[in-house]
Amino acid sequence: MKRQNDSATKKEKIISTIISIGIIMALVFGVYSVATSVKKGNDKNNIVNLNETEENVAIKTEDGNLDENDAYDELHEVEAADSGAVDNTATTRQEETTFIEETTVSAEEAAAAALTGYPFSEGNLMGWPVTGDIAMKYSMDTTIFYKTLGQYKCSPAIMISSAVGTEVKAAAPGVVESVENLKETGITMTISMGNGYKAVYGMLNEVSLASGDAVNGGDTIGTVGMQSAYYKEEGPGLYFQVLKNGEPVDPMSYLEQEEE
Repeated sequence: MKRQNDSATKKEKIISTIISIGIIMALVFGVYSVATSVKKGNDKNNIVNLNETEENVAIKTEDGNLDENDAYDELHEVEAADSGAVDNTATTRQEETTFIEETTVSAEEAAAAALTGYPFSEGNLMGWPVTGDIAMKYSMDTTIFYKTLGQYKCSPAIMISSAVGTEVKAAAPGVVESVENLKETGITMTISMGNGYKAVYGMLNEVSLASGDAVNGGDTIGTVGMQSAYYKEEGPGLYFQVLKNGEPVDPMSYLEQEEE
């Protein structure tokens, strides 16, 4: 009888143990399920917040919860909060554009600024742009005879005879003001030298400089080209003029003279 009681007691303990384990497993599973459901619910809410569209905001507006401006503000605030960052690209581009605009100057302003380093003055002398005889003299007080034109005129420049293709040098440092193709003097370059002085080189060829380029005295600025229709009889050479405050002056007064 005692053995039967002991056997029954053991069976009851085993059953109790199994039931306890089952209860514990059920509790663990239940807790896990609840945690998983909560996590999924949070993720779903996050997705909804992140993907909330302007259409949804418009629906809120129609319901009277907020006006149109507030709706857009709320949408942008949500997007900014979820992303955790502010896009500064537009601001950066605007600053770069402003910087470019502030540092952009005209060719004339650049040339004027560069001329501060080329202060040609009354006492300065220039080198000869080409070597050769004077085929036509400067004369603004009296007229001289132009062979090609067959008439007497004042001469605001000199003509230095030189073979076609001869290199033309800058007579003094300066900044190229313009390069033009003129009817009378062909390809013509004007170089500003400072203090109102300019040197004009006419009937050029093979010019590689442009407006705004800085040149040093003795730099090659082109070659001697064919004479224009105005100077056929005078022969090939360089048309050379010096201006002071826009008025022609005698280039011979500024060109270095060879010692005798």
